Amino acid sequence: KELDHLKAQFMANVTHELKTPLVAIRGYVESIYEGCFGPLTDKQRSGLEIALRNVDRLQKLIEELLDFERLEAGEQAMTFSDFDLAPLVESALDALRPQILQKRLVVQNRLPASLALHGDREQIGRVLLNLLSNDVKFCEDGKVIGVDAKMSDEDEASLITVWDRGPGIPPEVQQQLFN
Repeated sequence: KELDHLKAQFMANVTHELKTPLVAIRGYVESIYEGCFGPLTDKQRSGLEIALRNVDRLQKLIEELLDFERLEAGEQAMTFSDFDLAPLVESALDALRPQILQKRLVVQNRLPASLALHGDREQIGRVLLNLLSNDVKFCEDGKVIGVDAKMSDEDEASLITVWDRGPGIPPEVQQQLFN
């Protein structure tokens, strides 16, 4: 119990120490983006937009660490709501757009026009982003990645598949995936 308490304290300190400089970075980047330090070229503005998206991403990761600690401590429950899957997939792809373009990946979405889900939107979004991020990271330049989704007729469940045409997971690693 003492070790768990120390770990929780450490996580709280680390996340606080990470949040503080990110607030300052965001403030300066936003000020530059808004032209407070002079006019910007389109290329500079684009670079600052990428920086802001990555600051958002780091802030989300920090929040995920905090959420994980709260879940582990039994202090936070999942939040269930109804939502449409398509905007969530688009949001995850938008976060990865620079890497997708850099690697010239082709994205195929085979999603219905609307797929209503009931679940924890934030957690499902995190899983999608994580899986798509792995696709982008490990897929070779010019290959295809995609997201398929459909509603099961039998049990009213949704099946969401994130896939790629990359090299795959080596068999020796597959055996350890869910340990």
